[in-house]
Amino acid sequence: SCQTHPVVPPYTNSKLVLSHTFYSEVLLLCVNLPANLDAPVTESSGLALWYSFGTLISMAAARTLQIDASEIKVGVRALNFGNNRILGEVFIYDDVPGGAGYVRAIRNNLEEIFRNAHDMASA
Repeated sequence: SCQTHPVVPPYTNSKLVLSHTFYSEVLLLCVNLPANLDAPVTESSGLALWYSFGTLISMAAARTLQIDASEIKVGVRALNFGNNRILGEVFIYDDVPGGAGYVRAIRNNLEEIFRNAHDMASA
C-alpha cells in the first residue's frame, strides 16, 4: 500500500508551469521502495528512474495490447512517504480524443504487462 502525505511541488519563481485541460482515465502506479533504496523525484536521477519505469510499463502495455505506443502517455508526480522520503508515482493515460479505453485495458492486463516489462528490461 502506498500511504502518502501532501508534498509541495518543486517549482520556483524561475520555472514556468503550463497546463492544458482534457479528460482521460488515469492509471496510478506507486512503488513503495524499501528503506535502503531511494529515488527521490526531486533529484534528476530519481525523476529519470520514475520516467524510465513508466515508459517501460507503457511500452510493455502497447506490446501486450497491440496498440500504438504513441497513444499512451506517461507522467510522474511526487509523493511524500513520510520520514523525509519523497518518491515518485507514475501516471499513465491515453491521449486519444474522447478516450480509447486503453487505461482500463492496461489495468485489466496489468499482471501480463508487468511480466512483459520484466522480460523487456531483462533482454
